[in-house]
Amino acid sequence: MDAVRRHDFSARDLPGHGLKAVARHFGLAGPAREYVPGARIHEVFLADPERVRRYAKDDVVDPAVAGGWSPVPVPPPTYTLKPKAPARRVSAAVVPQPEPATAPVTFDLDEILERRIASGA
Repeated sequence: MDAVRRHDFSARDLPGHGLKAVARHFGLAGPAREYVPGARIHEVFLADPERVRRYAKDDVVDPAVAGGWSPVPVPPPTYTLKPKAPARRVSAAVVPQPEPATAPVTFDLDEILERRIASGA
């Protein structure tokens, strides 16, 4: 939806920023598209369940199949294009130890970084 806001910031031609309003504006919604206001779905379902089923079905129809639309290929973000850093090993002699180490200990800094990123730290 950020792309929608960026487009509307410069063009100022969108009737709204919701998915259905944007689909209508760009011609991705078919002319026979069924619309039911979100607050009235239950009420409409009680009166006309088939209308709500058509409305729900239109939400799951693939626009590429329905209207011949195909997305513009977007390259991956630049950070995914960077290769993984080479393995870096640090000798335990460099890292202060509370007690003397009997065997050399190494740390995988990439693994530590991946754990920190995964934990959100």
